[in-house]
Amino acid sequence: MLRDDQVLRYSRQLLLREVGGAGQQAWLDAGIRVAGGGRALEVAVAYLAGAGLRVDAPQAFWSACTGWLHGTTLADLNPDASRDEPGPRTWISLVEAPHRGRLPEAAAHCVLGGTPEGGSVWLTRCRACAEADLASSGTLEPGALALQVGAKAARLLQHWLLSQGTPGARLVVRPDGRSGPEPTAPCGHAG
Repeated sequence: MLRDDQVLRYSRQLLLREVGGAGQQAWLDAGIRVAGGGRALEVAVAYLAGAGLRVDAPQAFWSACTGWLHGTTLADLNPDASRDEPGPRTWISLVEAPHRGRLPEAAAHCVLGGTPEGGSVWLTRCRACAEADLASSGTLEPGALALQVGAKAARLLQHWLLSQGTPGARLVVRPDGRSGPEPTAPCGHAG
């Protein structure tokens, strides 16, 4: 149940038929665990925190921010993103390539990376597939493409949380700003 301050904070989203009160509650019940850093990741975190998702990011992420989030705290973005009540029901790991660390425990993994076509966003439930996507991705240089990839990643995650569809999507973001899904092969891994 949304509090009065949340109804005011999310009033625009609540008016959207595809979001409404149930969708906003789904976003408030979810969280992202950030691994690594990068400009696209900063953009995605800003959008997702603004929508009400809880953000679990190490201090190193906040210290390294140079773009939108430079000098910003999570409470500045949205007090709901840093709340201390019991944890979300759905955690999603969010990581930008290259990243060599272990992926956080999560129900789904979203990988942002560079490709020969421009940039890509992969969303999968499978840790092995996410690690393979990270290994095959290139770096996204800070610039317009990184901003577009971050924004598209936030939108893809928000849509998935509203529909609770099966992740397995790959979205290619081209340098001209156009984007579209690309077919992905079924995952052969367990889990």
